[in-house]
Amino acid sequence: MKGKKRKQVRRLAAAALALSVLMSSPAYAAELGGSGSVTSGSASTGTTSSPVLSFTDVSAQHWAIKHITKLASMGVIQGYEKGEYRPENSVSQQEVIVMALRLMGLEGEALKNKTETVLPFVVDSYFKPYVAYAFDRGLIDLKEETQGTTSSTAWGAREASREWVAKLVIRAIGKQSDAQQLASSPVTFKDSKDFSSWASGYVNEAVALGIVQGFEDNSFQPKGKVTRAQMATFLSRADKNLTSRTDRVTTGYVMSLSDRKISVMNASGDTKEYNLSSDTVIYNAKDDTRIPISKIKLTNEVYLVQNSGNALYIELTNEQQKLETVEGTLKNVFVNQMMVVLQQGGTENVFNLDPKVTVTDKDGRGMSLNDIAPGSVVQLQRNTLLKEQKYSQIIVTQVPVSKVAEGTVLSIDKDQGKVSFLEKTTVQTETYSIGSKAVIKLADGTAADLSRLHVGDTVSYEIKTNELVSVTVKKADRCRQAPSRAR
Repeated sequence: MKGKKRKQVRRLAAAALALSVLMSSPAYAAELGGSGSVTSGSASTGTTSSPVLSFTDVSAQHWAIKHITKLASMGVIQGYEKGEYRPENSVSQQEVIVMALRLMGLEGEALKNKTETVLPFVVDSYFKPYVAYAFDRGLIDLKEETQGTTSSTAWGAREASREWVAKLVIRAIGKQSDAQQLASSPVTFKDSKDFSSWASGYVNEAVALGIVQGFEDNSFQPKGKVTRAQMATFLSRADKNLTSRTDRVTTGYVMSLSDRKISVMNASGDTKEYNLSSDTVIYNAKDDTRIPISKIKLTNEVYLVQNSGNALYIELTNEQQKLETVEGTLKNVFVNQMMVVLQQGGTENVFNLDPKVTVTDKDGRGMSLNDIAPGSVVQLQRNTLLKEQKYSQIIVTQVPVSKVAEGTVLSIDKDQGKVSFLEKTTVQTETYSIGSKAVIKLADGTAADLSRLHVGDTVSYEIKTNELVSVTVKKADRCRQAPSRAR
């Protein structure tokens, strides 16, 4: 069917050759007024080795900065000379087509045709292969684009309207059938009477997908122009619905992360590594805020744009980690066997480690297995995305503590064998496991058992490698001391 449709388009184009020749005359071309210049941000192929990610006229506070940066990293949009993006300039129809095809990863296909392309309307020469391919892909329709127009401006150079952009973007992401189903649904905007007869379904679908929005006065302004900042935003929002996209984009789960490298596993189970640098831009998809790399954790879901193996743009799309975590007190490390023994409650359990296990302290600083002192409280984490049952990350959350201190008993968990204190000097809560030979003494020096220790007691206590070895009650809780009166 595609081949048949392509031939039909070519025949229609040839039939309109006379019209094309007429409209391409110097007298007609003069009406372009330079608006079709190929320096408008679509002239480059989008495959430069070092994409420009920032523009001199787009500040970090610009409302569309995330979307402009994202599409620039993909090579979908580019700037003018002097590093400008000109976000408030309107986009032409021919420019929108180039951007859409780049977003879909189809620029290479569009440029394969090296023969002279004849189109039924005037398009600047640079844009001809893109527009011709847009016909072949069904992004634009000859009848739609040539019927009922009274504009004297060449088709390619016309300012793209909001409703026309909605139509093109919905077709680019393969949602035309959904739009057709919504064509009979009422438009909720107050200026619905201004919509073209074909526009309702496309706008309804674009609004439903969160690609476009109305204005504060509940108008949509269907015939209004689209600025370059708005166009970047529309395409950026539409990207998540694409069925085909540029090979610069990778989506998946973070399998490893350092200050210089990130590896991502895609839906097919393939993992690739990318370089990180100070130029890598990172956003949180939840609220569109710029975040540091430290906010990204192992097995987080991310959207990554790369070029030549360098991560240019990363978006944190899901903060939920795909990890299984166990915690305990380290008893032994067997490096040769890649095993650790943890004390968990009253039992000792053995856990197998991945040969490439990473070890960090609670602040993310790197350590080695040999650096972990027995008695440290650790978390072992296993990536549940992998079939392997071994633990690939160790986080040392607390180093062994040995000290004598004073404080107040906050809680006593006899089942877990733990006691919590409010330490007098630091005014911090501390929790320790009760040693098997822990000694409990009352204020008068009398030996006692754990049942004589109560919440609220003021005590002195001794800790050795995170275990409570002795407690002396210095002052019993008054509420507990007060005798009850008979009633």
